Parts: sequence; C-alpha cells; structure tokens
Amino acid sequence: MEVTRETVARMAREVARMDLSDELVDRVLPYVRAYVEQASRLEALGLEERDPRDFAFADDRRSLE
Repeated sequence: MEVTRETVARMAREVARMDLSDELVDRVLPYVRAYVEQASRLEALGLEERDPRDFAFADDRRSLE
C-alpha cells in the first residue's frame, strides 16, 4: 500500500475526525509509512494462527551488576 500525504490526511479525517495541516501531515507521514511497512513484514511471516505464548524469545543474560 502506497502511503501518500493525501492518504494520511484522509485517514486523519475519517478515522480520528481531525483535519491536519499540511505541515503536520508531513511530520506524521514517515511514522505512518514505517508502521505500514512493519505491518506488511509481520503479515508476510504468516503467524496469524500461532499463539504468541508459544514463541521463543531471546533471554537477556547480561549481568545486572
């Protein structure tokens, strides 16, 4: 999905009922694009049916000293 300035402005109006200035849309745009990109990568992993409690996570084995 291509995220454009117009997309962000429309989403703000339709979802959050906010009219954003062009300056604010420009400030928010990189964050929205990064979110959409990360969501696409996660979706591509195909983990929808997996239970997150079954995932193995890295342990932090650094000393707490």
